Amino acid sequence: MFFKQNKSGEVTLIVEVGSSSIGVALVSILKNSSPKILYSVRLPTSSINYDRKQSISAMIAALDLAMQKVVAEKKNVHKTHIIF
Repeated sequence: MFFKQNKSGEVTLIVEVGSSSIGVALVSILKNSSPKILYSVRLPTSSINYDRKQSISAMIAALDLAMQKVVAEKKNVHKTHIIF
């Protein structure tokens, strides 16, 4: 993705990793304006699984799928925030 400022504002990628889902959003941020959500998706990682290795694999698979959906939006991303 390209990094440049444009008139529609900076696009920020926000990734939220929860215990049972992954959320990803593209947000446009303009100075002196409210943020605008351009795209968002939340995917479950799987049903409750007590095996740590399988839980991590499910999180990575959900994150990969969510990022594929974000890339399909073809937006220039300026910043990234990851929340655990």
